[in-house]
Amino acid sequence: MAKQALKNKVIAIFHSVNAEDFGEPYMHSVARKSSYALSSFFLLTLLLVSASGRAQLTESTLKGSVADASGSVQHAAILVINEGTGISRSVTGSDDGLLSAVVSLQSGRPFSPFCSSPFSAAYRSTGALLDHGCDYNMDGGGGIASGYYDRPDAPAPGAVKSKFKQADFINRLYSPTVFPQPVLGTDGTLRRDVYRGPRQTSTDLALGRNFHFRENETLQFRADAYNAFNNVNLFLPNDDLALVLKPDGTYSSTSAFGKSTQAFDPRVLQLSAKIIF
Repeated sequence: MAKQALKNKVIAIFHSVNAEDFGEPYMHSVARKSSYALSSFFLLTLLLVSASGRAQLTESTLKGSVADASGSVQHAAILVINEGTGISRSVTGSDDGLLSAVVSLQSGRPFSPFCSSPFSAAYRSTGALLDHGCDYNMDGGGGIASGYYDRPDAPAPGAVKSKFKQADFINRLYSPTVFPQPVLGTDGTLRRDVYRGPRQTSTDLALGRNFHFRENETLQFRADAYNAFNNVNLFLPNDDLALVLKPDGTYSSTSAFGKSTQAFDPRVLQLSAKIIF
């Protein structure tokens, strides 16, 4: 039985900064909290060696499965402001007013186009084997949930924009034809997480007032606006080439590939009342 040695080295980095500031005199009763997070997770080396000492799966072979550190980094910043009097007094006309805001900013998630279609054998007139599916390396799948997760070859320089605007995600980032199919039996050269998805921006606001009836009884009215400025926060684009793959192995010219067809919730308004005792 052949011996196999598996070396796996992973680095995970997470940075977080939190700051709180309470009670500046000119605002009377103010609580502010802000946070920033940066995270990165990437594979360094993976080597599978047979008993003969010959590398069956080398680091260079796996290079396409390793994301650039910059491509894996995701930035997120959150600012929370809770104000008890001061500003809220001028808005609600009472010292019992409540005002709060949560501002969230996040860079886009990284992604890469892939194909989830299984192997589909076909033959040229010369007898050469073709794959009208997407199991380019012919490994039988096993990428995600035992499915197929093969990436194509990288596009030619300049075929895809280096940065995307919001409108690009809606109209289409790229055509499927810019991603060549790898030579059958080999892995695609497109790296993991090479593109950055749409950024996310959201502001939640709340305004309320307390009415005191007895010593331990309070009636609170509150209005909340989630995503108050109605920012359009798009999902990642449809990046599965199986969406455009036709039975003959060519690509359809009409599909949702390369487009963001969904968005997170628009502005949501909520009115509430509660009794505190």
